[in-house]
Order: sequence, then structure tokens, then C-alpha cells
Amino acid sequence: MLHDYFAGGFDGESEMLMVVHGEIGRGLANSFRERLMRIGQDFSNQHLADQKLPAEQRRPYTIVIGMRSWLMAALADMHRRKH
Repeated sequence: MLHDYFAGGFDGESEMLMVVHGEIGRGLANSFRERLMRIGQDFSNQHLADQKLPAEQRRPYTIVIGMRSWLMAALADMHRRKH
């Protein structure tokens, strides 16, 4: 399922794929998590509101939002070489 999702190009109308890495404080991480949860809720609310539109005016979209304390192996290798 996830493979199917990420196998597509994210270059269609209103599509995007973004990966952002950074080091932030734990308190701010909780703040970002809450903001991301609100984005998911906003999307869900819009889905419900748009059910009144004719089907030809709607397109299916899926949002995947993830945030965790993690370092990609390639970045971890670069980090180790610096120290």
C-alpha cells in the first residue's frame, strides 16, 4: 500500500512530496506535532464540507504526515565522518 503511494510521481496538479530534516528542541517538536495534527483535521473537515459538491468537482487526495526522532542512514554516516 505505501509502496503504491510513494511509487507515483508527485508532480500532478496540486501534488507535492516534501521531506525535511532538522534538529529542534523537544518542546518545539510537540508544538510542530500539534500543528501537523491540526492540518490533518483541517483536511478531514474540508473533505466533509466538500461532499456537497458534485463528484466531477472533487478528486481523491491522500495526505501522509509523519514526524519522528530519526536519522536517515546516509545522514548518520555523514554525521559520524564529521566527528
